[in-house]
Amino acid sequence: MSDEVFLNEGDDATQMAPPPRKRLGGILLAVALLAVAGVGVWLWLRSRAVETPQPVVTAPPPPPAVEAPPEPPPVSLAEGEALLRKLGADLSSVKELAGWLSQQDILRRLVAAVNLTADGKSPAAVLSFLKPRHGFEVVHKKKHVFISPRSGSGYTVVTRVLGTVDPAAAAKAYVQIRPFADAAYAEIGPKGKKFDARLGEALAAVAATPIPQAPTELVTQGLGWAYKDASLEKLTPAQKLLLRTGFSNAKAIKEWLAKFQQGIP
Repeated sequence: MSDEVFLNEGDDATQMAPPPRKRLGGILLAVALLAVAGVGVWLWLRSRAVETPQPVVTAPPPPPAVEAPPEPPPVSLAEGEALLRKLGADLSSVKELAGWLSQQDILRRLVAAVNLTADGKSPAAVLSFLKPRHGFEVVHKKKHVFISPRSGSGYTVVTRVLGTVDPAAAAKAYVQIRPFADAAYAEIGPKGKKFDARLGEALAAVAATPIPQAPTELVTQGLGWAYKDASLEKLTPAQKLLLRTGFSNAKAIKEWLAKFQQGIP
């Protein structure tokens, strides 16, 4: 007899058969879905990491622009001349001073005279109203030639008028005229330079002018005259004009201007 045991359909024993194909297919499908889901989650997380915007660092706003102060209104030279005449009348009541200050464009003339003096040039052309009635004269003494005292006497009126004006008070009055003098100087001077500096240069030239006490001897030079003293001949035309006013006048004018300069604040 064969050793095989046959199980009849009615037997209670459990059959040992392989799992059905359906169950295996479901398991594989579930694993595949999980794998796909995992890949999808990874890709999503990766895209989020890439797309996450970095914080934007913004530069601080620039400081507000500082507006330049408005330019002052232009100075009226006509107003300056009116003020100059008023201040002159307050300083002295002599008619000669009032006549000089009544000259047309007197403020421009005075500023130009200062500018010429600072350059060493004679200011006689712009101060023609101060020109004496008689011209330059000489006197002959034996074989020598000297400047005639009459040449300087014509400038005595300048010294006399200055003697009626307090130089310290005139210096304070100049402070009120200064803005108008600056405006007049701006028409002829370098840009940005103030009249004060030019006035200081002119006054320094006057202060450096030697005043000879003895009669000044002359020698011929071409068609004119020259100082025999070489130290005087090398002076500037502006300084020589001061010498032409004569010893007494030149000394008085020089001293008055020195006190005027000391009184300027």
